[in-house]
Order: sequence, then C-alpha cells, then structure tokens
Amino acid sequence: TMAATPERVETFLSDLIERFRPLRDRDLDALRQLKEEEEGPSAGPLEPWDAAYYVRAYKATQGVDEAKLREYFPLDHVKGEILSIYEELLGLKFVKVEDAKVWHPDVECYAVLESVTPGDSAGQNLLGYFYLDLFPRDGKYTHQCVYPLGPSFEVQKEDGGIKRVLPMCANIGNLPRGGEDGTPSMLRFREVETFFHEFGHVVHSVLSKSRHSLQSWAWSAVPWPGGVEQDFLEVPSMMLENFVWRPEVLRRLSKRPEDGSCLPEETISALSRSRFVMEGYSRS
Repeated sequence: TMAATPERVETFLSDLIERFRPLRDRDLDALRQLKEEEEGPSAGPLEPWDAAYYVRAYKATQGVDEAKLREYFPLDHVKGEILSIYEELLGLKFVKVEDAKVWHPDVECYAVLESVTPGDSAGQNLLGYFYLDLFPRDGKYTHQCVYPLGPSFEVQKEDGGIKRVLPMCANIGNLPRGGEDGTPSMLRFREVETFFHEFGHVVHSVLSKSRHSLQSWAWSAVPWPGGVEQDFLEVPSMMLENFVWRPEVLRRLSKRPEDGSCLPEETISALSRSRFVMEGYSRS
C-alpha cells in the first residue's frame, strides 16, 4: 500500500483532523448563521439533517445556483465532450461498436484505440473495450461505479509467442433519462463531475497491462484480488477530475439546448471559486 503501516495512516488522519478543525468550525458557524437568518430566534441548533440544505444555500450566496447550472448540461453533449477530452488528454480514440452484444438496449459499447499515426494499423492499436450503462432500471445498482468485465493478461500461443487478452469494463451510471417528448436528459453539475471521475476509472482499467489476470485492474466489488492497491484505486480519477473545474473545460461541457450557449463567464468564475466552499465541514 501507499501508506506502508497502520501507524502512518493514524498519524496522517490525526494531522488532517487538527488542520481542518478551524476550517470546520468556521463553516459550521456560517451554516448556523444561515439557519438563524431563515428561522429566527427559535431556530435551535444546527442538526446533521440541516447541513445539506444550508450548504446549498451558502453556495447560492457565492453565485452558484444549482438549478440554473442544470440548464447547461444535457447528457448527450456532456458525454460526447467527456469522451473527446479524454481522447485528447491521453492520445486515444473511442469508436462505438454498433453491433456489440449488450445486456440492455440502453447500453453502448466502445473500442479503445491509440491515436492512429502513419504506419500503424487499427489491429495493433486496439487496447480494450468499455460499456456505458448510464440509466437507472429495476434491479440495477443505484450509484455510479466502474466494474471490470474482463481482465488484461497474457497467454502463450502454440508457436511460443505471446497474445494479449484485452480488458473490458462497464461504466455503471444512474443518470436521468430524457423525456418521452424528446426533451433532453439534463445533469446536475455534481453528476457531470462524477461522470468525469468515473471515466477516469474506465481509462485506468482499459490502459492497464498485466502479465497475469490477477494483477489486472479490479476493486473490492469483485471476488478476486486485483492488481491495484485499494488506497491507490481512486488516485488517477481524483487527479483527472480536476480538469472539470477548469474554465476552458466548463465552456466545453456546457451547452444550453435552447440556444447552444455555454455557461456565462461570471457563472464559470463563481463555480470555479466554489469548489472548496465548505471543505472544512465536508472533510471533517
């Protein structure tokens, strides 16, 4: 593991608690003040179930209206831009496999290839596959995750050569559907951020190469040991999700269906500033 010993973890967490304590107290004071302003002298203490409501209210005072933000993030546009951004970042090409066998009509399959350069062939550049299963349905896992479907590993051929078995994974989502009248599926910004984060797991999975299947990308949801230490599993996605907050990326991800406009510049600035609002509370 990255931490090496339990004692190192305990020291790290204790240090974080002390560093965040003044920030937590400051944030809680701000939330209590909002509650008193709204409910008056009889407001009473800030209860745990009050917090989410007043965190949203506090962000609104910083110029971030979550309902207004949602008007700018249609799923089809967001999905296309996220795939495009990852292609550019990592030198990849995602090609939809139209005749792929899938477990539900909603599911899409994509092949992952290295960006083609002169002299390369498509067969040499194929790295793996991923599936997008983005909408809720009865009996389905109700959160967002990426699940390994097939590991990356090597097998020895009869002629002594090595053949690589390509990895596959599924991005499991529960994003809102569009309306039957053709209205698009619109995402909350938190859902956009989560989609971008989860797609980081997709590329981590598909780009991993291992000699043995038990060393391939996996996590604790599967009944076999994976080749990624669990305290590192989130690191690539957490690094990659930083791009979501960059103004140039927010411009690309946003597109209001009514007129094709992206987020106004003042909203982009407010959203970027809000990223660490209430971090003292949320991290404590």
